[in-house]
Amino acid sequence: MAGLIKGLSQKDYMAKWYLDNKATKLAKARKKMADRTKWAADYGGGKCKWPRCDVTDPFILAHHHRNPKTKLFEISYALTRPLRYSDRKIKAEIRKCDLYCLNHHAYADQQLDNERIATYADAKTSTDDEAEQFGS
Repeated sequence: MAGLIKGLSQKDYMAKWYLDNKATKLAKARKKMADRTKWAADYGGGKCKWPRCDVTDPFILAHHHRNPKTKLFEISYALTRPLRYSDRKIKAEIRKCDLYCLNHHAYADQQLDNERIATYADAKTSTDDEAEQFGS
């Protein structure tokens, strides 16, 4: 096979090639991930949506699904798998989201959790009231 070092199998040659080029390959992968993260943040608005928050660093921004029931996948997960998730699919998912800095994303999640707890408590109370009404 052309290009192979005499006496090495293709597997051994590729292992040696990877070790010789590891730093370059990793740097290229990090740059590609950074570019995709910036692209997703820019597509989502590029700035934290929270009032009076001026965070624009794409590595400190997170996509928050407004309605978790419509969430098909995590944006950050999809960005690392470009062969599985097309840009079209990622854009469709980003349109369902608000962009927040990590601190305000935690607040938004807490508000959503509080709403879920309140809804669950209301549903449980009404079920308990119905049970009492029918003598159960």
